[in-house]
Amino acid sequence: MSASLGVTFASARGNDYSNLYKIAERALYATKACGKNGFTFNE
Repeated sequence: MSASLGVTFASARGNDYSNLYKIAERALYATKACGKNGFTFNE
């Protein structure tokens, strides 16, 4: 089993859920592209 996370911060990007979700999703797929089982912070 593995876990991959993509994280963004609301204070840095505003409070628009749709925008935050897209940014976190890009970070998630960046993590998966590096071999899974990790995390990426998008600031």
